[in-house]
Amino acid sequence: MPLRVGFVGIAWHGHVNPTLGLVEELVRRGHRVSYAVTEAFAETVRAVGAEPVVYRNPATTP
Repeated sequence: MPLRVGFVGIAWHGHVNPTLGLVEELVRRGHRVSYAVTEAFAETVRAVGAEPVVYRNPATTP
């Protein structure tokens, strides 16, 4: 039975990039994966088959 999986973390390369292999494997196995990231990581997340849920980082956005 396919799962609905959500990833939430700090949107920095050292936090997002190590999880992409797991995200890609979950998608390959037929699970639906959403990943909360900033716009800077949206295409990277989309490239492994997950659905980016874009949020604005208040620390870097005026």
